[in-house]
Amino acid sequence: MAHWQRVYLRAGITCFAVLVIAKRAWWPLMPLLVLGTSFFVQSSTLDRSTEPVGSKPVLQVATANLNFDTTDFSALVGWLVSGEAPDVVFLQEFTGLAQQALQSPEVAQR
Repeated sequence: MAHWQRVYLRAGITCFAVLVIAKRAWWPLMPLLVLGTSFFVQSSTLDRSTEPVGSKPVLQVATANLNFDTTDFSALVGWLVSGEAPDVVFLQEFTGLAQQALQSPEVAQR
């Protein structure tokens, strides 16, 4: 579970508890239960062994949350210059320090 999901989950539970207690509204419990399970049941990445034999991916896309507090981007740079790097990467919480790290010659050649 991502760090921000816990905050939303706690705030949602608190607001819902106030609603249920104040209005005695018990009907939203079932939809809330279904919605709440989405925080704990998330799809995972398919294993490479599930791909048909001889198939080649057309385009690999990935996302990376850099976290505003991160100051060491060596793992990100290492991943981007490796043979396992995707074709397209979407970066969240991107900072000026991350920009400097990604302007290295190794990343530029990729």
